[in-house]
Amino acid sequence: MTAPLVFAAICVAGGVGAALRFVADGLIRSRIALAYPLATTIINVTGSFGLGVFTGLGATAGLPHEWVLILGGGVMGGYTTFSTASVETVRLIEQRRWGLALLNGVGMLVLGVAAAALGLAVTGALRFCTTDKSSVIRFCVVIGPPHGQTDRLLEILVRALPSGDKRVFHAMELGPKYRPFYERALG
Repeated sequence: MTAPLVFAAICVAGGVGAALRFVADGLIRSRIALAYPLATTIINVTGSFGLGVFTGLGATAGLPHEWVLILGGGVMGGYTTFSTASVETVRLIEQRRWGLALLNGVGMLVLGVAAAALGLAVTGALRFCTTDKSSVIRFCVVIGPPHGQTDRLLEILVRALPSGDKRVFHAMELGPKYRPFYERALG
């Protein structure tokens, strides 16, 4: 796909995402009336999950990079709305609803990150690893670039780490395909 075509597709997909948000927001607000902006929270959390899924499919199932951009950046980018969440939090602060403001500001961030991690997990793109010398669990998201350049990305990452941090790669479950590479990079 050419760059201008990808750009046009992202623009159209962003419009589709915004339309989906408009419909979802209306449906949720018509059924649930709360002082808390629940519709925006649901939209942002489901959008974070969707972006995690599309990103994970790009890393594990071969979804072409252009489609990750179109579906993730376009549709999910148009669907989610950080700015609305920010304004709603400010409105809650103006109304002196401190608990709801804190819940909206911090809660949506926590739920959004958890939803994105879940989206990555269901596609197999989420990894947990630990070092050999400690019990600290490290959160490792394995998102390989398109066109099979994962080896090169891994080499760049390993070489960029200070020598003391390279032990993290000993514990990562990269599989036999990558084992010779990172052992060579660590040596």
